[in-house]
Amino acid sequence: MKNKIQLSFLLIALVCGFLIGLTPDAKKLGEVGNLIVPGLLAAIGFIGKSLWDVYSKNRESKIKLKEEQLSKFYYPLLIRLEKDNVTWELILHKGKDNLDAKIGENIEKNVILPNHDEMLKILENNISLCQNEELMKMLKHYIKHVLIYKAIRASGDNETFPYNYNKILMWDDNLFPFIQRETENIQKQLNELKWN
Repeated sequence: MKNKIQLSFLLIALVCGFLIGLTPDAKKLGEVGNLIVPGLLAAIGFIGKSLWDVYSKNRESKIKLKEEQLSKFYYPLLIRLEKDNVTWELILHKGKDNLDAKIGENIEKNVILPNHDEMLKILENNISLCQNEELMKMLKHYIKHVLIYKAIRASGDNETFPYNYNKILMWDDNLFPFIQRETENIQKQLNELKWN
């Protein structure tokens, strides 16, 4: 686009120079000026409109990307991670023979594991909206953690957690705050694009 604009200005300058070069006296210069000025103004208007269109289209595509990132990726993950954080403490009482243990098992089965399934679907369908390499690494670790977690439960073992199985699969405590910061940053960028 930059090359097209430079070429347009060069072409206008050449045409103006050519027309002025054809006029040896001041009277003809005035006549040529009457022809050149409207054409020059039209060309400048066209170039200005083209630049504005490019700027507007670029801005709109950035807004659309930020809105998609937030609505299809970051906010859904953030909400589900928050849900996981709130309910996680309740399942730690599992294995004890009391009401807390029964509640913990129920929450794990009906809240935590389905919540992880929802997060995996979000990742499968919208991972392309993630443009942060560090977050991608964290999400790969999260996927391994969840898959092992689900496999342990599917094996009939209701006591072992992924970190008991393999210390490498420890839950990443940085995932939630990282996604929270990224969500806030992208929301801020979107607000600036919309209101500036």
